[in-house]
Amino acid sequence: MWRDAHLHLFELGDALQCLHLGACTSIDDVLQHVAQAATDQPTSQWLIARGLQPERLAEHRLPTAKELDRAAGPRPCALWTLDLHAIAANTAALRAAGLLDNAQHQTNLSSIGGPHGLIERDHAGAPTGILLEAAAGIVASAMPTPSRTEQRTRLRAAITHLQSLNVIEAHEMFARADVIQALLDLETAGELDHFHLRAYATRDHLPAVRTLLADRDPAAPLQCAGLKLFLDGTLNSRTAFMLAPFADPLPDYPRGMANYTLDELLDELRFAEHERLDVAAHAIGDAAVRLALDAFDALTNDLGHEPNIQLRIEHAQFIDEADIPRFARKGKPKPIIASMQPCHLLTDMEPIVRLLPHRANRAFALRDLVDAATTAQGDPAGCIYLGSDAPVVPANPLDNRQACINRRRANMPPDSTIAPQQSVDETTWAHLQHPLRYAQ
Repeated sequence: MWRDAHLHLFELGDALQCLHLGACTSIDDVLQHVAQAATDQPTSQWLIARGLQPERLAEHRLPTAKELDRAAGPRPCALWTLDLHAIAANTAALRAAGLLDNAQHQTNLSSIGGPHGLIERDHAGAPTGILLEAAAGIVASAMPTPSRTEQRTRLRAAITHLQSLNVIEAHEMFARADVIQALLDLETAGELDHFHLRAYATRDHLPAVRTLLADRDPAAPLQCAGLKLFLDGTLNSRTAFMLAPFADPLPDYPRGMANYTLDELLDELRFAEHERLDVAAHAIGDAAVRLALDAFDALTNDLGHEPNIQLRIEHAQFIDEADIPRFARKGKPKPIIASMQPCHLLTDMEPIVRLLPHRANRAFALRDLVDAATTAQGDPAGCIYLGSDAPVVPANPLDNRQACINRRRANMPPDSTIAPQQSVDETTWAHLQHPLRYAQ
């Protein structure tokens, strides 16, 4: 039995019935899939796809609105990237989101948990259809809202899928009240009896989620676990916050995007400490990871004692060598948890090599973390959690096994291995992947 310590349950259920573009290798390939899907649905219905990975496309870019117009026709069309941090939208989708009302339209970009986002524009100032980070949320907010029945159907499909993979514990990383209510419906119907979910919510969704899950029996399968923060973006979108620039950076963002200053993040941690809420902080780049560690140290100094909250750094895809011991925190009662998804190595090999060749040796520094945790805390499972981030990648725990042990895709030669010095053995992988509380 396994644990997935980082996923998005409703989105997983949605992805199981959605057009998936992960196998596409060129813009033309993407457009052909979109055009085929468009022939099977009415023009009034949104065409939504997932899994697009620009670094696997020959052009190393996303399709534009004009290109999608030719493939999708008059229906709104939005293609999510693999990491769910960017969207390629056609003209109808941009219009539905209100982005064509004014070429210089300025929108509050806080809907995904941070103030930063990018609406790419052409020389005339018109949106090209490519939206990064919080800007993608503008288009997402215009998409049709599923009914409660539809939500239950998708959640049921996700849970059934996870159980088929022997996953019995999962940590939800973007909880919303509507999804939690649908999950409570399933719990009432007895459909969560053998599945346990711990939910983290962003500040805007947290009050409603806490209200729905207040005063529950600790043994209940559905629990509110804490606060979710987004400190930076992602590797594939080149918005992960790095200590050194990307080899092929975004204009104006050579080191990616930071969603918080140190003082702003410290305020969030103060809030969490006051509310006794554990914190799950999305940080993919090594600069974002350092920002989280620095803010926790600042909170400790501010309080004059060890914080009562548990800090998890979600993803921690790149960690600078100097910051590894700061997770295990030798002599401290609580480590800082590295909540990692090594399985992303299997999909990110090309962008790691192309975009961050100077930091490829720091990608998923699992061996370093295990050694530091063993020395400082005794048991690395108290410092390292493994998950998938499904539906960004498949939820199969055996993909983590492949990445943790072999550091490359199964069909690739040994000389393609990424940072082989960071591999661990099967016993260590299984120990880290094991459920925290619910194994029978």
